[in-house]
Amino acid sequence: CNHFFVTSLICFMVWTPHALHCPGDLCRTLPPCYSAQLVAPSCQTRTNEQTSTEDNLWRLPWVFQKPGFWPASTALSSRLLAYTMATVPVSSLLVFAVLCFLWAFHGKGWRKAELPPISRPAPVEVDVQPSGRLHVVVFIGTRPEAVKMASVVWQLKKVPSEVKLTVLDTGQHRQMLQPMLQLFGIEPDASLKVMSAGQSLASLSSRLLAAVHVELERLRPHLVLVQGDTTTVLMAALAAFYLKIPLGHVEAGLRTYNLYSPFPEEANRRLVGVLASMHFTPTLRSYSALRAEGVAQERLFRTGNTVVDTVEWMLKRKPPSHPVLRLVAAAGASPPGSE
Repeated sequence: CNHFFVTSLICFMVWTPHALHCPGDLCRTLPPCYSAQLVAPSCQTRTNEQTSTEDNLWRLPWVFQKPGFWPASTALSSRLLAYTMATVPVSSLLVFAVLCFLWAFHGKGWRKAELPPISRPAPVEVDVQPSGRLHVVVFIGTRPEAVKMASVVWQLKKVPSEVKLTVLDTGQHRQMLQPMLQLFGIEPDASLKVMSAGQSLASLSSRLLAAVHVELERLRPHLVLVQGDTTTVLMAALAAFYLKIPLGHVEAGLRTYNLYSPFPEEANRRLVGVLASMHFTPTLRSYSALRAEGVAQERLFRTGNTVVDTVEWMLKRKPPSHPVLRLVAAAGASPPGSE
């Protein structure tokens, strides 16, 4: 591989003296000197008798010809470097650059940046109690979470012999949340009551993280389930991560790729996407977004949007008057909470 470099170096060394002296016959066959593009005289007007070292200064850029530019104390190497840079033809520099390029990439092809391999976490393994029941904690903090987690809670309640269910109300939307929980027949096992008047995101987050951590440390469940992209979801995910409890994220993979739209939901769901062990995606688009972010396929589950189950239950519970809603109700399944 080194023969490219050696050849280019020899060509450069041989060509440079000719460029420095630039006799008339040679100049007529070679491209103009680099300095000829900066000063008025032409290489082709010079002769062999006019090519002494002192006389060649006419081909330097004007700044090198200023009186006093070459003091006696100037090192010879510095003068030669400046002199060579001013007199070497552009063509020789291009040839030298091309040869160096070929030498660098010879036999190696177009080398891409080598990134460290992405470490894929092992599939989630949930420890089951000796009784065989899986302890699942569901966090609900806002009205949208209640609407979309209602059907999940209903289904978990159907298998009490297999699942021990604990529902925790964080109270992020206390006044709006309670009527929805009563409507869906969900009775929380505990309410954290973190809401306060005039709360900021920082104060709410700090209270949520502390309260959720205490509850998870007390319960030590096998799995934590959260839905969406609220502050409750992010703090529950963070507390579960601190305690090394697997987290399931319902409605995962929604993305706008703008951290400030919606704010703070986009940042919340992207951070939860890093902490979650299982991702339950509502659409193919959300599934593809998580795959593009490097989430292992065995951690992704396309479940559809759980709000559809809730809407079907609502339509069965109170027959709608609108004809379109009647068609939706006729096509829906039996109410999840009616059994």
